[in-house]
Amino acid sequence: MQKHCNHAMICEDCFKHYLKSKVKDEDVLPWLCCPFPNCFQPIFSHLLFETLDREELCKFAKSFLLKHLARNPNWIKCQNTKECRYGFVVLQSKEDEKKRHCACCGFAQTVSRNPIKSDQGFQELLKSGVLRLCPKCQFPTMKDKGLCNILQCGQCGIWWNWNNYEFGTSMRDLKNKARAQGTLWFSTIVLFFFSNALNCPPNFLKSR
Repeated sequence: MQKHCNHAMICEDCFKHYLKSKVKDEDVLPWLCCPFPNCFQPIFSHLLFETLDREELCKFAKSFLLKHLARNPNWIKCQNTKECRYGFVVLQSKEDEKKRHCACCGFAQTVSRNPIKSDQGFQELLKSGVLRLCPKCQFPTMKDKGLCNILQCGQCGIWWNWNNYEFGTSMRDLKNKARAQGTLWFSTIVLFFFSNALNCPPNFLKSR
Protein backbone atom coordinates (compact mmCIF):
# COMPACT_ATOMS: atom_id res chain seq x y z
CA MET A 1 0.00 0.00 0.00
CA GLN A 2 3.02 2.29 0.33
CA LYS A 3 2.78 3.31 -3.33
CA HIS A 4 -0.85 4.41 -2.96
CA CYS A 5 -1.33 5.91 0.52
CA ASN A 6 2.17 5.86 2.09
CA HIS A 7 1.15 3.30 4.73
CA ALA A 8 3.57 0.44 5.28
CA MET A 9 2.47 -0.60 8.75
CA ILE A 10 2.30 -4.41 8.50
CA CYS A 11 4.25 -7.27 6.96
CA GLU A 12 3.04 -9.36 4.02
CA ASP A 13 1.80 -12.20 6.24
CA CYS A 14 -0.24 -9.82 8.42
CA PHE A 15 -1.61 -8.11 5.30
CA LYS A 16 -2.69 -11.49 3.97
CA HIS A 17 -4.34 -12.37 7.28
CA TYR A 18 -6.13 -8.99 7.27
CA LEU A 19 -7.56 -9.59 3.78
CA LYS A 20 -8.59 -13.17 4.58
CA SER A 21 -10.38 -12.01 7.72
CA LYS A 22 -12.28 -9.31 5.80
CA VAL A 23 -13.35 -11.77 3.11
CA LYS A 24 -14.38 -14.41 5.66
CA ASP A 25 -16.56 -11.89 7.54
CA GLU A 26 -17.94 -10.57 4.21
CA ASP A 27 -16.86 -7.08 5.26
CA VAL A 28 -16.21 -6.03 1.67
CA LEU A 29 -18.18 -2.80 1.16
CA PRO A 30 -17.61 -0.30 -0.28
CA TRP A 31 -14.34 -2.15 -1.06
CA LEU A 32 -11.39 -3.72 0.75
CA CYS A 33 -9.45 -0.76 2.14
CA CYS A 34 -6.02 -0.07 3.61
CA PRO A 35 -5.68 -1.60 7.13
CA PHE A 36 -4.36 1.67 8.59
CA PRO A 37 -6.98 3.22 10.97
CA ASN A 38 -9.26 5.76 9.25
CA CYS A 39 -7.58 5.23 5.88
CA PHE A 40 -10.13 4.52 3.17
CA GLN A 41 -7.72 4.03 0.28
CA PRO A 42 -9.02 1.08 -1.78
CA ILE A 43 -6.65 -1.84 -2.09
CA PHE A 44 -5.77 -2.15 -5.77
CA SER A 45 -6.90 -5.28 -7.59
CA HIS A 46 -3.37 -6.45 -8.44
CA LEU A 47 -2.59 -6.63 -4.69
CA LEU A 48 -5.69 -8.77 -4.14
CA PHE A 49 -4.63 -11.14 -6.92
CA GLU A 50 -1.11 -11.34 -5.50
CA THR A 51 -2.26 -11.95 -1.91
CA LEU A 52 -5.44 -14.07 -2.03
CA ASP A 53 -5.84 -17.51 -3.57
CA ARG A 54 -8.49 -18.37 -6.16
CA GLU A 55 -11.06 -19.63 -3.63
CA GLU A 56 -10.75 -16.47 -1.51
CA LEU A 57 -11.00 -14.24 -4.59
CA CYS A 58 -14.17 -16.05 -5.67
CA LYS A 59 -15.69 -15.62 -2.20
CA PHE A 60 -14.79 -11.92 -2.23
CA ALA A 61 -16.36 -11.41 -5.68
CA LYS A 62 -19.49 -13.33 -4.68
CA SER A 63 -19.97 -11.35 -1.44
CA PHE A 64 -19.30 -8.05 -3.19
CA LEU A 65 -21.84 -8.72 -5.96
CA LEU A 66 -24.55 -10.09 -3.64
CA LYS A 67 -24.29 -7.13 -1.28
CA HIS A 68 -24.56 -4.67 -4.17
CA LEU A 69 -27.49 -6.57 -5.67
CA ALA A 70 -29.31 -6.50 -2.33
CA ARG A 71 -29.20 -2.69 -2.50
CA ASN A 72 -30.60 -2.62 -6.05
CA PRO A 73 -34.38 -2.03 -6.29
CA ASN A 74 -34.51 -4.30 -9.37
CA TRP A 75 -33.14 -7.30 -7.44
CA ILE A 76 -35.65 -9.89 -6.15
CA LYS A 77 -34.08 -12.48 -3.85
CA CYS A 78 -34.90 -16.15 -4.35
CA GLN A 79 -37.64 -17.27 -1.92
CA ASN A 80 -35.72 -20.48 -1.19
CA THR A 81 -33.85 -18.53 1.49
CA LYS A 82 -32.59 -21.53 3.46
CA GLU A 83 -30.59 -22.93 0.56
CA CYS A 84 -30.16 -20.21 -2.06
CA ARG A 85 -28.67 -16.70 -2.07
CA TYR A 86 -29.45 -15.92 -5.69
CA GLY A 87 -32.49 -14.39 -7.35
CA PHE A 88 -33.83 -12.36 -10.27
CA VAL A 89 -33.39 -8.95 -11.86
CA VAL A 90 -36.83 -7.47 -12.59
CA LEU A 91 -36.84 -4.12 -14.36
CA GLN A 92 -39.72 -1.75 -13.64
CA SER A 93 -40.74 -1.65 -17.30
CA LYS A 94 -41.23 -5.44 -17.44
CA GLU A 95 -44.18 -7.54 -16.28
CA ASP A 96 -44.44 -7.13 -12.52
CA GLU A 97 -45.64 -10.59 -11.53
CA LYS A 98 -44.48 -13.82 -13.12
CA LYS A 99 -43.96 -17.51 -12.25
CA ARG A 100 -40.29 -18.37 -12.64
CA HIS A 101 -37.70 -20.96 -11.61
CA CYS A 102 -34.45 -19.91 -9.94
CA ALA A 103 -31.55 -20.61 -12.32
CA CYS A 104 -29.40 -21.67 -9.35
CA CYS A 105 -31.59 -23.93 -7.18
CA GLY A 106 -34.59 -24.50 -9.50
CA PHE A 107 -37.13 -23.36 -6.87
CA ALA A 108 -40.47 -22.34 -8.48
CA GLN A 109 -41.86 -19.03 -7.21
CA THR A 110 -43.85 -15.90 -8.00
CA VAL A 111 -41.38 -13.13 -8.87
CA SER A 112 -42.65 -9.61 -8.24
CA ARG A 113 -41.31 -6.19 -7.27
CA ASN A 114 -44.10 -6.13 -4.68
CA PRO A 115 -42.59 -7.64 -1.47
CA ILE A 116 -46.01 -8.91 -0.38
CA LYS A 117 -46.05 -11.23 -3.38
CA SER A 118 -42.37 -12.14 -3.51
CA ASP A 119 -41.38 -12.39 0.17
CA GLN A 120 -42.12 -15.78 1.74
CA GLY A 121 -42.13 -14.23 5.22
CA PHE A 122 -44.96 -11.90 4.20
CA GLN A 123 -46.92 -14.84 2.79
CA GLU A 124 -46.61 -16.81 6.03
CA LEU A 125 -47.79 -13.82 8.09
CA LEU A 126 -50.77 -13.34 5.77
CA LYS A 127 -51.72 -17.02 5.99
CA SER A 128 -51.54 -16.95 9.79
CA GLY A 129 -53.72 -13.82 9.97
CA VAL A 130 -51.14 -11.88 11.97
CA LEU A 131 -50.72 -9.56 8.97
CA ARG A 132 -53.72 -8.40 6.93
CA LEU A 133 -54.11 -6.12 3.92
CA CYS A 134 -56.17 -2.94 3.82
CA PRO A 135 -59.34 -3.77 1.82
CA LYS A 136 -58.98 -0.58 -0.23
CA CYS A 137 -55.25 -0.10 -1.01
CA GLN A 138 -53.76 -3.48 0.10
CA PHE A 139 -51.38 -1.82 2.58
CA PRO A 140 -50.07 -4.47 5.05
CA THR A 141 -51.25 -3.93 8.63
CA MET A 142 -50.73 -5.60 12.01
CA LYS A 143 -53.05 -5.15 15.00
CA ASP A 144 -51.90 -4.96 18.60
CA LYS A 145 -53.53 -7.29 21.11
CA GLY A 146 -56.23 -5.75 23.28
CA LEU A 147 -57.42 -3.26 20.65
CA CYS A 148 -60.83 -3.38 19.02
CA ASN A 149 -61.20 -4.50 15.40
CA ILE A 150 -61.67 -1.00 13.95
CA LEU A 151 -58.39 0.50 12.78
CA GLN A 152 -57.11 3.11 10.35
CA CYS A 153 -54.97 2.34 7.31
CA GLY A 154 -51.54 3.94 7.53
CA GLN A 155 -51.45 4.57 3.79
CA CYS A 156 -54.88 5.57 2.42
CA GLY A 157 -56.41 6.69 5.74
CA ILE A 158 -59.69 4.75 5.61
CA TRP A 159 -61.12 3.02 8.66
CA TRP A 160 -61.71 -0.72 8.33
CA ASN A 161 -62.85 -3.76 10.30
CA TRP A 162 -60.10 -6.28 11.00
CA ASN A 163 -62.72 -9.02 11.37
CA ASN A 164 -64.77 -8.70 8.16
CA TYR A 165 -62.83 -6.12 6.06
CA GLU A 166 -65.73 -3.66 5.86
CA PHE A 167 -64.45 -0.10 5.50
CA GLY A 168 -65.57 3.52 5.55
CA THR A 169 -64.46 7.08 6.23
CA SER A 170 -66.00 7.42 9.71
CA MET A 171 -64.55 5.58 12.70
CA ARG A 172 -67.72 6.20 14.74
CA ASP A 173 -70.08 4.81 12.08
CA LEU A 174 -67.92 1.75 11.51
CA LYS A 175 -67.64 1.08 15.26
CA ASN A 176 -71.41 1.38 15.73
CA LYS A 177 -71.99 -1.02 12.84
CA ALA A 178 -69.42 -3.48 14.19
CA ARG A 179 -70.95 -3.27 17.66
CA ALA A 180 -74.37 -4.11 16.22
CA GLN A 181 -72.91 -7.04 14.25
CA GLY A 182 -70.88 -8.31 17.19
CA THR A 183 -67.57 -7.86 15.33
CA LEU A 184 -66.11 -4.96 17.33
CA TRP A 185 -64.12 -7.34 19.54
CA PHE A 186 -62.87 -10.88 19.14
CA SER A 187 -64.89 -13.40 21.15
CA THR A 188 -61.94 -14.24 23.43
CA ILE A 189 -61.65 -10.59 24.52
CA VAL A 190 -65.41 -10.35 25.10
CA LEU A 191 -65.29 -13.49 27.25
CA PHE A 192 -62.39 -12.01 29.24
CA PHE A 193 -64.41 -8.86 30.01
CA PHE A 194 -67.48 -10.87 31.05
CA SER A 195 -65.37 -13.16 33.22
CA ASN A 196 -63.69 -10.18 34.86
CA ALA A 197 -67.05 -8.50 35.47
CA LEU A 198 -68.55 -11.61 37.08
CA ASN A 199 -65.57 -12.74 39.15
CA CYS A 200 -64.03 -9.42 40.20
CA PRO A 201 -66.66 -6.64 39.99
CA PRO A 202 -64.54 -4.01 41.83
CA ASN A 203 -61.58 -4.55 39.53
CA PHE A 204 -63.81 -4.50 36.47
CA LEU A 205 -65.32 -1.16 37.53
CA LYS A 206 -61.84 0.28 38.09
CA SER A 207 -60.76 -0.79 34.60
CA ARG A 208 -63.72 1.08 33.15
